[in-house]
Amino acid sequence: LLHDRDQVVIHSLWETRYKQTVSINGEVDEPGEYPLADKMRISDLIFSAGNILESAYLDEAEVTSFNIEEGSKVTMERKTVDLRLALQKDPAHDLLLSPYDSIFVKRIPDWSEKRYVSLTGEFRFPGTYILNKGETLASVIDRAGGYSDRAYLRGAVFTRESIRKKQQQSMTEMIERLERELLTEGSVQASVAVNATEVAVKKAKQEQQEKFLDSLKKIKATGRMSIKMAHPRLLKGSEYDIALEHNDTLHIPVKNSVVNVTGAVMSQGSFIYSDKLDYKDYIEMTGGYAKYADKKNAYVLKVDGSAMRLSKGFTRWSESRSRWELTSFSEDMKDIEPGDTIVVPEKLDRTAWLRYTQTLTSILYQIAVTAGVAVVLF
Repeated sequence: LLHDRDQVVIHSLWETRYKQTVSINGEVDEPGEYPLADKMRISDLIFSAGNILESAYLDEAEVTSFNIEEGSKVTMERKTVDLRLALQKDPAHDLLLSPYDSIFVKRIPDWSEKRYVSLTGEFRFPGTYILNKGETLASVIDRAGGYSDRAYLRGAVFTRESIRKKQQQSMTEMIERLERELLTEGSVQASVAVNATEVAVKKAKQEQQEKFLDSLKKIKATGRMSIKMAHPRLLKGSEYDIALEHNDTLHIPVKNSVVNVTGAVMSQGSFIYSDKLDYKDYIEMTGGYAKYADKKNAYVLKVDGSAMRLSKGFTRWSESRSRWELTSFSEDMKDIEPGDTIVVPEKLDRTAWLRYTQTLTSILYQIAVTAGVAVVLF
């Protein structure tokens, strides 16, 4: 008979002994640790883990046992069993499990999930293709029937997810560095404000800085790699015949006979390409440089994804170093090609709160190259 505030406690067996478990890892539906049941065998543990996957290697599985000897040391023993026979309840392979035994179900050699590459644009048979292990760019292009008659190979756009992540990380670090510089400089100036008018000016300047940084943070890396394209026969075996990864994309456009000019020019616009004109001619066609143009840091976003500072040469993505690097000017490339974009940034002196940010031009240029966009201050 119970009375008010009486308490009943049901004790557990595990209060007097350890919970005994076994584990399974590898090619099963739910790898992990499971309670050891009475007379539990390998097949029982496999079915507790949701059964094996299609990728499981049936000829062999590994069983590891841990034996505690007189409470002073642990010895480890490994056995291999035929998984196929174990699942058929063969007692020679479907072994009885002991506490803390671990089973590893191996994967079939060279087994992999389906991997895809997407070819769009001017191919004879564009589409999404399943990749063979180690398959290269030339092989997939050949499977797509090669290029159409209208293909503009210089404008090829190749993107890779792993590169996009590296570019985004690099770009985020650069923007964070810029943010620290601007906020530090802003804090110093705010601390020396002497009257209400000056405080209001500092506040307006801070709001400008925040909007500027917000606009930079919205820029996303594309994962584009600069790559030279050619007929599959010529591409095969070259340095650009790269092994493909899952979710790689390649787009071959129709030739774009337009050159774009943006930034600190009198009238931004797009102009018909002519091989008789250089970048200065296109800038003249906009009416010339604006008053605050930073001529020394003008650059070109090339149609192939690379970039060129007009006074210092090309910047290209280095696959081996996972970064953009400055290289010498390539003789087989013209200053300006169809589809290029000429960018003329503004001088920092135009905006007072940017005057002290010495690395801003360099940071903006690197962001432009990484994201594949034309970055101007305003």
